[in-house]
Amino acid sequence: MTHIYEINGDCPCYEGLEEKAMVGALKIEGHYDAKKNVTTINTKLKDGEDEEKEETLLGLVILKLVTSGGVINAAY
Repeated sequence: MTHIYEINGDCPCYEGLEEKAMVGALKIEGHYDAKKNVTTINTKLKDGEDEEKEETLLGLVILKLVTSGGVINAAY
């Protein structure tokens, strides 16, 4: 993950947050825009056969990797 920030005076203020995760053939990217206070999540398969899905969610959303019964998945 990459943090993007700008320092105004003596206060660090985040402009955004970039997140990327890959689970098997699934690729997930998240971008948080602090000025708009929204997170855009893009999901697609690595082979590119299926169309890309894009969701815009209110606030800061953090990608997580979770396991269930020994199987790893991405969640947000």
